[in-house]
Amino acid sequence: MKRTGTLLLISILLLVLVKPVQALTERAPVEKRYVYQLVPVDNKHQQFHLYVDRSDVDDPALHTGSIALGAELLPDTTMSFAPDTGWATMPVTGGQTASVETGKLGTRSYLAFTWYWEDSTTDLPNDSDRGTASQYLGIVSLGGSSVLEVADIQLLPWPETPEGSKQVSVWQSATDPEAYLEIVQGIWRMTDTTQVNQGYYQGYYAAEHEGDTPGADQYAVDIFPGWQHFMIGAYAGTRPVTLTFYKDGVKMTTATATFGTQIGHFRGQIDFAKLSYDDSAGRPVDGTYDILLEKQSHVSCALKDVTFTEGSCEDLRGVYIELPCGDVDEDGEIRQTDRGLLTMPARYGNTPLVGDGTLYDLDGDDCVDQMDLAILIAPANYGKMDFIMKFGAETSGSNEV
Repeated sequence: MKRTGTLLLISILLLVLVKPVQALTERAPVEKRYVYQLVPVDNKHQQFHLYVDRSDVDDPALHTGSIALGAELLPDTTMSFAPDTGWATMPVTGGQTASVETGKLGTRSYLAFTWYWEDSTTDLPNDSDRGTASQYLGIVSLGGSSVLEVADIQLLPWPETPEGSKQVSVWQSATDPEAYLEIVQGIWRMTDTTQVNQGYYQGYYAAEHEGDTPGADQYAVDIFPGWQHFMIGAYAGTRPVTLTFYKDGVKMTTATATFGTQIGHFRGQIDFAKLSYDDSAGRPVDGTYDILLEKQSHVSCALKDVTFTEGSCEDLRGVYIELPCGDVDEDGEIRQTDRGLLTMPARYGNTPLVGDGTLYDLDGDDCVDQMDLAILIAPANYGKMDFIMKFGAETSGSNEV
């Protein structure tokens, strides 16, 4: 492994040497897939081994990457990370002094860090005991009385952490936004710069692998949360998300996903094996499909060229999609017209009991009020429109909108 590769990425994260790094880093080929995995140390559910697995043993090991994990913990519990021998951690950006950033995001506790291989005299380790192409990074521990299942731990979008949010804000208000965009995208690859939390953490490997394009010192790859199903973020959990499946442009089946009684914002996992399908074609088993995600008062998202094999979809494992909320006129865009309709005196401040009243009750609390207006005008929602995410080899794995 090249020591230079590690130092170059650290330079990105410390907000220096931006332009030189851009010229020396390339995206890896589409067929390479890397995932984080959390494995309980024992049955106490207070410690978890953290791995990076790759889909092919012949693909290169990573020398650095970034991560942020979050979970609902009891007040007496903290999260920490201890790297394995040879690995070191540092702040995800230069704005923190601790090697592992910890804190609270609402009711969730989180930790965030960049990991890198600091021992330049030895090769990157592989864990052959797992029966896969795997790198063991260290242990995530809970200090306190909380116990968690692996599914309780989320890979948090970096723009939602304090440091990530700060860097995104600096980029969006900078006089030279392109330079700061390079800094942000050194950690977090956004599929669409208007949808900053739709993206992926990145890892890097040294450009010594067969088949790589000459001229780069390192290659960037997306790292997915391999323990998570496909995840949706939206508002008003009692109202379903509809998934319509198309194959070669022909509608095949429709399914619905519900997420409990959550008022306000929620995150929920979609397990294709557990959805309720309403057409004779049933659950997709094998083949390539387009999927349209729709939810009342939200803009839609079209997933293009996702592949199912024996009923499972690896393309979407660990992918998180936020559906912006506030499209009350259902024209595919959240804008001033929607705001005007929501705040009409006839409905604003009243309980939506009849007709299309629930369109304007964005948070699902049975009242159209200031909370609904706040959702509509939030930067994550206002101005957003129906969008597309592309998968499959034809898009070079970029998932670009």
